Amino acid sequence: MREELCNYLSIATISIIISLIFTLLFFNGIITNIMPAIIFAFVLALVSFLVLTILGASDNGLTRTILCKNGIAVLFSVIGSVLISLIAILVTLSVNNIISTVIVGIVFFFILLNILSLTMLLIAILRFTYN
Repeated sequence: MREELCNYLSIATISIIISLIFTLLFFNGIITNIMPAIIFAFVLALVSFLVLTILGASDNGLTRTILCKNGIAVLFSVIGSVLISLIAILVTLSVNNIISTVIVGIVFFFILLNILSLTMLLIAILRFTYN
């Protein structure tokens, strides 16, 4: 349990640091077309939810155990990605706007959290499958 907590904190820290970098790039106008990243976050969340559904429906007890231990981070990132992506799609995002910058930062946080937590889940499944 302690190892999973350290992994979650590491993933969250990496996601925060990298999303702050992208947020600053957006705020300063270096990244202006952000809509493809928002759509990518939404599609990635749907694909991650599909992966969670498929893994949850498996008859393998080991896969379900790993899913129970590591799936909460993926589920959290899926819910956050869907919600914040829909908000970002509905709101007009502009450079040098504080509200837009915060929304973009949260979108990037959930993109990175989703990618890293899904990767951690799949690595855990592969590690226990081939051991």
